[in-house]
Amino acid sequence: MPTRNNYDLLRLILAVTVILSHSYILGSGSYQGEPFYVISRGHSTGGGLAVDTFFLISGILIASSWERCKNSFEYFKKRVRRIYPAFLGVSLVSLLVVLPLSSGTIKGDSFLEKLASSVFDVITLRGFSITGAFPANPRGGFNGSLWTIRYEFGCYICLAILGILGLYRRRRVLICQFIAVYIVGIFAEWHWPGISGPEGSFHASSPAVQNFVHWCHFAPIYMAGMLAWIYRLRIRLDGRIALGCLALLCVASAIPVGLAVVYPFAGTYLVVFAACRKPVLQWVTRHGDLSYGTYLYAFPVQQLVIQSFGGKVNPLVVFAIATPLTLSLAAGSWFVIERRFLHRKQLQTRKLPVEYGVKPKATPHFVS
Repeated sequence: MPTRNNYDLLRLILAVTVILSHSYILGSGSYQGEPFYVISRGHSTGGGLAVDTFFLISGILIASSWERCKNSFEYFKKRVRRIYPAFLGVSLVSLLVVLPLSSGTIKGDSFLEKLASSVFDVITLRGFSITGAFPANPRGGFNGSLWTIRYEFGCYICLAILGILGLYRRRRVLICQFIAVYIVGIFAEWHWPGISGPEGSFHASSPAVQNFVHWCHFAPIYMAGMLAWIYRLRIRLDGRIALGCLALLCVASAIPVGLAVVYPFAGTYLVVFAACRKPVLQWVTRHGDLSYGTYLYAFPVQQLVIQSFGGKVNPLVVFAIATPLTLSLAAGSWFVIERRFLHRKQLQTRKLPVEYGVKPKATPHFVS
């Protein structure tokens, strides 16, 4: 029986979009020519927009998961089982396979320091502290995608805090909080545009400032997803509105801070419409969710591909070679690791459509 929404498909498309976007910055050393970078006149990239949409979708799905959990312990148990096993898997593969091939070394003067650093990086969901990796490549970096995972898990914690304090069900309070983080987020994007701009995680800045700006960037997007779930019965899906939102996003992307202003609204509506209006291509995600594994393994695979060429490589060549390799590793991550740690009910529950604007006969369920 196929699933009846497109969230898994959307997440897989987003993960592949990150591969395409990174193929430019890693293969040529610049985002010049990257489709979204061109469309937005250098204000955004496909990878950045894909990551934002990941957080948006997560806000929707994790809010639904919180409502279905009996208590906070069950909620965190599900979140840990979903995030950590695959993260530990890619960490081991990176240390045992990728690191020796990359010419990089773990920061630390002694074996114990390096071991402690690696354990800390895994527990806190950070990318490993590696120096000197892929010296011949246009861009260094060991696994530049992992930096977003800890922000994702931080959003899980924030949602749980809202629920434990009883604020999750106080809708007016949530709306006021959303407005507050939305305004702060716009100010942060305007004041520190380089940190969350096209260069993103490659931008050199104070770690404290960088963390602050990233939180300001992701918080309103994540809360917009939460509110989309909470107010699902009041949202009607209309193709004309979706087209209007798409046009608005295209215009806003070419304006400084434009996406920060409109994405939590127009982006949310467009994502919900694409996910729930009409299921498509069910066979792509019928047997598993490869999006998380694709996101975890893509960066080091691309770096290894570029290293094999000995220097700058056409971004489309990097994309064409790295994508099937990454998807293969993602499939291995899903079937060998991820699905084994999910609750049986999570694997058996099929996703039902959200009746936006219509009171559902039964509570819609999502595999999260």
